[in-house]
Amino acid sequence: MKLILVVDDERDIVEIISELLRGEGYSTLSAYDGEEALESIRRNRPQAVILDIKMPGMDGLQVIEKLKADPELKKTPIIVVTATQVISELRERFQQLQVNRWIAKPFEPEDLLAAVAQTLKAG
Repeated sequence: MKLILVVDDERDIVEIISELLRGEGYSTLSAYDGEEALESIRRNRPQAVILDIKMPGMDGLQVIEKLKADPELKKTPIIVVTATQVISELRERFQQLQVNRWIAKPFEPEDLLAAVAQTLKAG
């Protein structure tokens, strides 16, 4: 069973995404800020991370930068799920950091599931 870490400071979003993923047979873990996300990635080695960008403290971009700087974690697939405005501002940065996919909130469940399936297949 594929393990996916869902990271967002909005607990409702984490629960909605986690429930959606579990319904498709994935196993999920949750984190609510950047520090907790990094700790969970190091400890659990998920097959993919679904990550919000705008979070208090360490934001999603900082999480990605730290992952990419770590030789053991730099290949961890990342799917960003964040506000449309953030995506338009950071599209180039996502490409530089080799983010696998990015999806705008609000998202359609089937779009998120397709992104996860494609990301895991590519990995």
